[in-house]
Amino acid sequence: GILWATAMSQAMASLDSLQVGQSYGYLLRQTACPALEIRLSTPKTPESEMEMTTPAWAMAEARGILLSCATALSGTEEMPPSADPVKVLELLFSPTALPSVDWARWDGNFDWQDNPFQPAIDSLNSWPTPGWPAADGTHTLEIHSGDHWQLWHVEVQNDQFDFHLILENI
Repeated sequence: GILWATAMSQAMASLDSLQVGQSYGYLLRQTACPALEIRLSTPKTPESEMEMTTPAWAMAEARGILLSCATALSGTEEMPPSADPVKVLELLFSPTALPSVDWARWDGNFDWQDNPFQPAIDSLNSWPTPGWPAADGTHTLEIHSGDHWQLWHVEVQNDQFDFHLILENI
């Protein structure tokens, strides 16, 4: 569980929502296999409690947990390649247009939602890492803004993104 705990700590660092340390919980004492007990932090202020209950925060935590699992299962200490959702969206839109994006989904599974508790784009602290898994190859990106949506084909090669619009409703 040490490799997994290290990966989990790295993946969740930007969220400041994880306590990493040894545990002697009852179930962990009764197993011979490596184990990890995850305790997400409790809110310290009413504002942080509101932020931590948003779907955006939960999705960022879920992505961090998934990326840490992928890291631990790979047998290395290096996190898999990932892309910051905000930076990916900024490649498609000007920074002033980004707040109009209600939600985006990478590869049909990894959601990003705008967070109403973050007043400015550069303060979207729940997304920089963990991001979207972005290994080299083909990906899809679905973007919704009100009734408007787009589906993009994305090719990633050496941290370079090539976008092609596939579908759009106008």
